[in-house]
Amino acid sequence: EKKHGFLRNLEANEVRREGEDSIVFSFSHEGISEYPWGIEYYLIVSVVSGMLKMFLTTKRIDDGLFNSAPVNLAFHPYFVLNGGRISVTEGRNTYVDCFSEQSASIETGNPSVLIENGKSQIVMSFGGSTDERSRLVFWSDSKEKYACIEPVLTDKKFFNTSEGHRLHLNNSPLSLFMSLAVL
Repeated sequence: EKKHGFLRNLEANEVRREGEDSIVFSFSHEGISEYPWGIEYYLIVSVVSGMLKMFLTTKRIDDGLFNSAPVNLAFHPYFVLNGGRISVTEGRNTYVDCFSEQSASIETGNPSVLIENGKSQIVMSFGGSTDERSRLVFWSDSKEKYACIEPVLTDKKFFNTSEGHRLHLNNSPLSLFMSLAVL
């Protein structure tokens, strides 16, 4: 399927304010035939000192199934281009014009990247259950208008494999956080 991920199609079970600058959304998914595990998701969105922060955690609902549930958390932030170009600097490497419908991904050893679109500079920081298999995915189906730079827990080639064992939920939750700050 072109669109993917359970969270995109779920309605929140609960939406509540947490403090003056945060909102917490909770979701649950009871599973489908291919992935029958019940999963709970919690998304916390905050704006602190002009920085957007998002924290996503997920855990398996005790459902009696013996296999572990495969989960690969990702954020999908889109950046407006308005006909311009975008560059992403990760460590010593800079990537320019790397967006297409056929997504490209890079390993990321740094917990933050610099995104420039000619008009602004944005620092994206991320972490959580990340490790050496975590990736940044570059994607766009309209690169004149926008680009998507996605922090994701693991390369899709490791998803639901023995090498991707840490992405299988049993009793401990997985998490991913991201913050965006305009310089």
